[in-house]
Amino acid sequence: MLYFFFCFFFKQKTAYEMLRSLVGSEMCIRDRALIYGGATQILAGMWEFKKNNVFGATAFASYGAFWISLGIFDLLATLQLVTVPAQGVWLFLLAWTIFTFYMWVGSFGTNRALAVTFTLLLVAFILLTVGATGNHTAHTLGGYVGILTAIAAWYTSAAGIWNAVFGRVVLPVGPSKK
Repeated sequence: MLYFFFCFFFKQKTAYEMLRSLVGSEMCIRDRALIYGGATQILAGMWEFKKNNVFGATAFASYGAFWISLGIFDLLATLQLVTVPAQGVWLFLLAWTIFTFYMWVGSFGTNRALAVTFTLLLVAFILLTVGATGNHTAHTLGGYVGILTAIAAWYTSAAGIWNAVFGRVVLPVGPSKK
């Protein structure tokens, strides 16, 4: 979970500009999408598959593929090797919005923290999809909701780690449906 939202946080315009001004390079952000958000998440998905966690395996592997495809998409466009029409960006985001919708429904079978995270993620994807039609306000709002999504995901991730390591509830995530 942390991988996806780390990248989601830094891909948002405000966070992106902050990071770019600190490191002076777009590559620092693109490599996070390809490696941390992409490849590492696909590995996490395979580990969840081994544990028979269908939701975790599907989420990690799929969003890992999202970040790899977005990173390559961005790299090829930056190198001017491809020209991506606006409809292509819209269709890409629409497909991920649909996928996120049914993952959002599935998140209600997990715990409250994960359901909140996926609720924010769905709202972010909806706004970014609308933003891809040329609606600048929706795009900007989608970026801010993306940052909130990252914060919710960091909380959920920290809860999973701290609660397991300390053997007690340090950060509550709400009731588990399992």
